[in-house]
Amino acid sequence: MRIGKKSRARRALAFYRCAYGIKQPFRVVVDGTALQAAANMKVDLREELPKVLGGQVEVMVTRAVVAELRQLGRESKSATAMAKRLPKLDATSSSQPGAAFESVRVHPRLASPHPLPLPPIPRARAPPRLSGNPLDQITAAVGDGNPRKLCVMTEDASLQAHVVRQPGVPLLRFSRQNLILEPPTRASKTTAEITTEELAHVQTVPSRASEPDAESARPTEKKRKLGSKEPNPLSRLKKKKKVSAPPAPDEGGGKRRRRRRSGTGSPTAKTSS
Repeated sequence: MRIGKKSRARRALAFYRCAYGIKQPFRVVVDGTALQAAANMKVDLREELPKVLGGQVEVMVTRAVVAELRQLGRESKSATAMAKRLPKLDATSSSQPGAAFESVRVHPRLASPHPLPLPPIPRARAPPRLSGNPLDQITAAVGDGNPRKLCVMTEDASLQAHVVRQPGVPLLRFSRQNLILEPPTRASKTTAEITTEELAHVQTVPSRASEPDAESARPTEKKRKLGSKEPNPLSRLKKKKKVSAPPAPDEGGGKRRRRRRSGTGSPTAKTSS
């Protein structure tokens, strides 16, 4: 999976987490078409889905999906074996797992001071099952605002069209042998508690608590210490005595005599002549 697709998946998951509370571990419902496509491409969904969603994933199927794959025969043998190993989603009409059972009421005889033998307590009835159609079971599980926080992975065009119309349901599918997460749909954006612009503003603008102060952002300057300064270490060095060079001796070995020139230059010579 390329980096661009990973960044788009992170943005989509951030939207679903902030708007609809869909977070780890992600619960992904897979239908028969997705299992068959994964078997044909030899893709292990339990290894690839955590890479796409970036966290722990619980892959599950409905019992109708397993029954549908069994009816296809040998063509879907590997997909059927994969579906059998996955946990089964309780496809009931209620969003809460125990809401379909009949509650047992306390018999009024328990309140009397002399309790009498009670009649046998009726057993709780099994929750009503939906139709055996996988599409109906999956659409009922993600309906009414997706209270179970489920993600859907399918290659069926009709199921994809229904999931797109449901707000708050992430959709996964194969695209050129790559598993991708579709961006948030228009229904999810319009019914979300926060808009995509507000989410982008929250992601880009840091909070005031995280902003550094102007004074702390400035580079720290070393303060000069006040007080007596230490002497210059160069001034502690001993002064070197200057050695005067001896005068160069003359070639003659004595004082240099100054000679006078005799000639026309002197005034006495002119008068005598």
